[in-house]
Parts: sequence; C-alpha cells; structure tokens
Amino acid sequence: MKMSKNKNNKTQIRELSTTDEGTRLFKILAVILIVFAIFYFLTGYVSDYMDDRNNETDNTPETAVIQYDKIMIGSILNQSPSEYYVLLNRSDDLYQSLYESYISTYKNDGEHLDVYMVDLDDSFNKKYISEEENLQPEKVSDFRIQNKALLKVTEHKITEVYQGDEIASKLKELAQ
Repeated sequence: MKMSKNKNNKTQIRELSTTDEGTRLFKILAVILIVFAIFYFLTGYVSDYMDDRNNETDNTPETAVIQYDKIMIGSILNQSPSEYYVLLNRSDDLYQSLYESYISTYKNDGEHLDVYMVDLDDSFNKKYISEEENLQPEKVSDFRIQNKALLKVTEHKITEVYQGDEIASKLKELAQ
C-alpha cells in the first residue's frame, strides 16, 4: 500500500507541476502582451502628437532669392554693365539702413546705374582689408580698403571714390 500511495503522490506532484508550469507560461505571455500593447498605444499616441505638431508648422517652401546686387571684392571690376556703383560696407554699420533706403529710392527711379554691395565682414573679402588703402588699383588683387567706401566703376576701372560722410551725400544726391 505504501507503494501505491507513493505512486499517487508522484502523479499528483507531476500534475501540479504541469499545471504550475502552464500557469507560469500563461502569466509570462500575458505580461509580454500587456507590455507590447502599452508600447503599441504609446507609439501611436506619440506619432499622432508629432503629426499634429508638424501640421501646425508652416511647411510652405520658400522661394529662393538670388542676390544679384551682392558681390565680392574680387569681382568689383568685372560686372557686366559698363558703368555702376559699388558700396563697400560692414553689415553692422549704423548708416547701413540709411544707405539701403537711398539705394532703394535710386533704383525705383526710371533709368539708373546698377548698385552693387560688398559686405566687408564676409570671410572672402578679408584679404582686401588693410590699414593702407589702395582704392584705385590697376588690378583688383592690389585693391585694399580700411573702412567703408562708395566706388563708381566705369569701363572696369574705379573712376570715383566716396568715403565717410561723402557716401551718404552722394547716395542722397542719386536718390533725388
């Protein structure tokens, strides 16, 4: 009888352990499914939030504007019209807005010479900035400037130079 009782215990233990393993497997699968569901819904929420946020921003492409009036010092003598003005100035100059206003008024006038602008702060222009000025060189490679200037170029040569207060006076005269 002892043997039969021992056999029954082993069978019961086997049945319990099988049931126990099945329960554990079910719990593990349930936890994995719950974690998966949380990530699924969280990802969906974040995705919708980002879509809403992107729709609020203006995605209209801006039209590229080519600046034909801004040039480098190396090309001040090489522009296509035979006669034009070149304003060499720093972008943070106190008079920059005044100069731009005069130039805008001048350009709105019927016939006018082209006016090109050179930003002396541009890294491509650094090699032309010097303590000793040469504003009317034979070759552009010899051109040197210390501060702002307005140049009139005729037939690929600098014919007139305006500096300091003369710049505003000349631009005002052109604008009238």
